[in-house]
Amino acid sequence: MDGLFQTCRGVQSGAKLNEILPEKDQKFPLEPGLEISIAHRFRSRSRKMTEAATDTPLSRVLPQTDRLLEVKNLKMYFPVTEGIIFQKTVGEIKAVDDISFFMRKGETLGLVGESGCGKTTTGRCILQLTKPTSGRILFEGDDITKFSSAQLRAVRRKIQVIFQGPYSSLNPRMSIGDIIGEGPSVHKITRSKAATVDRVKELLSLAGLPTNIHTRYPHELS
Repeated sequence: MDGLFQTCRGVQSGAKLNEILPEKDQKFPLEPGLEISIAHRFRSRSRKMTEAATDTPLSRVLPQTDRLLEVKNLKMYFPVTEGIIFQKTVGEIKAVDDISFFMRKGETLGLVGESGCGKTTTGRCILQLTKPTSGRILFEGDDITKFSSAQLRAVRRKIQVIFQGPYSSLNPRMSIGDIIGEGPSVHKITRSKAATVDRVKELLSLAGLPTNIHTRYPHELS
C-alpha cells in the first residue's frame, strides 16, 4: 500500500491507474478507459486513503452485492434559534455536511476526526436515533431513513452501539444478567425468563467470563 501511494505522488489528475502502476501491482481488473483522479498532496495515512478517489463510481471496480452499510450524501444540520416565546431560526450548525462511505460484510471501518467534527452525530444518524436533514442510509440494501418505528425495531436486532465507558453505559441498579438479557427480551429473541437466563450465561461463556456473575452488579466487577 505504501508503494502505491509513493507511485501516485506527483501524478497528474486524470492519469490511468493501469499506466501508473507496474503490472505486478494491479490487483484487480480495470475497465478500459477507467481514469483515476489522484490528489497531489498527502498529509497523513488516513488522508492518503480518502483522497485517492475515482471520477468513476466504485461500482465499476468493486462489487456492491456484499455491501452491508452504505451512507450517501448524509447531512445533519442543527438549527440555531433566538427568542424565548417567539423563536425564529437565525442560522444552522452543520454537524455533518455531505459525507458518503460504505462498509462490506466482515469489514471494520474507523471514523477518525477531531472532537466536534460529527463522528457521534454520524453514528446517531445511522442508528436513526437522530433523523438526518438529508441523505440516504442503506442497511442490507434498504433505506432505513424511510422505515417506520416497527421496521426500525427489527433492524436494531442487527445494528447496535457498543459504548466505551462501562461506568456510564451500565445501569448500576441492574444486575449483569438483567443488563445483558434486556436486549434479547425486548427483541423477542428469548420468550421466557428461564430462556433469557440461559442466553445470558451462554453469552458470558462466549466472552470468556464466568457464568455465575449474572447475579452481580456492575460495581462488583473489577
